Amino acid sequence: MPKTVHGTAVCAALTSLAIIAAPIQTAHSQAARPSTPVTVNNTTTNPVPSTVVNPADIAKALGIQQPVTFSLTFSAASGMVPTSTLYTVPSNQRLIIEYASGSCKLTNGANLNDLEIGVLGLNFFPVNLPPLSTSGNFAHTVKIYADPASIIDLNTNGSGGTFNCVAAFSGQLVDVP
Repeated sequence: MPKTVHGTAVCAALTSLAIIAAPIQTAHSQAARPSTPVTVNNTTTNPVPSTVVNPADIAKALGIQQPVTFSLTFSAASGMVPTSTLYTVPSNQRLIIEYASGSCKLTNGANLNDLEIGVLGLNFFPVNLPPLSTSGNFAHTVKIYADPASIIDLNTNGSGGTFNCVAAFSGQLVDVP
């Protein structure tokens, strides 16, 4: 009887060892195998269902740190001091403006030569406007960079009458190290 108990114990020990070692060996052999590319055809006739689990991961993969939108206005009347709104870039981030759109309305014989989006005191981007008699719209893909704490403004160059312009901007804020 002791031989049977001893044999059973040895058999049980070897079986336990095999159960523990098998997953380790399988994982090791899988790690050594090269990956195989997978092509997924997602057509309208044979769609592959998919779900965006975390949109922030997509933005991160595309390099978008923090999307931002803001708008600016500019108003001027003949003989009056122009008024405008400003946008200040946060002091720990850089602004990248990627899209600008807006409209201008002219009254009382105003003549608008150009519209400028700028980093106050440094540089500006002239917006190409169609010839305006009373109003006009614009939309441009742009790439305007502004350093931390910069002030973004909207300005016009024209004469006579009254100008009222509004512009909307979108882009991203990037953390500055």
